[in-house]
Amino acid sequence: MFPEKIHHVVLYVLSYIGRDLGTTEIDNIIYLIDVAHAAQTSRTLTGSKYIRKKWGSYGLLIRDAIKEMKWYEIKIKTEVTEKRKYEKSVHTLNDYARFEPQLDAKEIEYIQGVLDEIKDLSPVELNKRCFHTTPMEAIRKKETEGRLIDEELVLI
Repeated sequence: MFPEKIHHVVLYVLSYIGRDLGTTEIDNIIYLIDVAHAAQTSRTLTGSKYIRKKWGSYGLLIRDAIKEMKWYEIKIKTEVTEKRKYEKSVHTLNDYARFEPQLDAKEIEYIQGVLDEIKDLSPVELNKRCFHTTPMEAIRKKETEGRLIDEELVLI
C-alpha cells in the first residue's frame, strides 16, 4: 500500500481522538479539516471532493481510504445504538498499522485547529457544525425546491 494524504489524515484523526468514531463522524471531521484548509490555501488538504447528501457532506475519497486501511490501521466493528436502535459502524485504531501518519507541521496545525474546536462535540453537534460551513450554506441557499442531493460542494 502506498498511502495518500487522505490515509494519513484519517489515521491522524483516529490517533488524536482516541475513541471509536462512526463513519459519518470521520467524514464530518475530515470535511471540516478540508474546509479550514481550503479557506486558507485555496485547496483541500486531503484532495477529496465533497458532495451534498441528505445528512450533510460526503467525502468521495474518505470511505474508500477507510476500506483500504480496514484490518490493518483501522478496526471496524458494528454496534447497535441505544437511542435509535440501528446498526452503526465504528472505527478505532488497530495494532497492525503498515504506516504512521506523515504530515508536516503546517498540516498538523490545520488539523489540530479543527480537532481542538470539535473534540467535545457529540455526533449531532458535529453534523450541525458541518451544515453551518460556507460551502454547505451556499448550496442550501440554492435549494429552493428541495435538497440538491449529490451536488458538489465548492470548498474553494
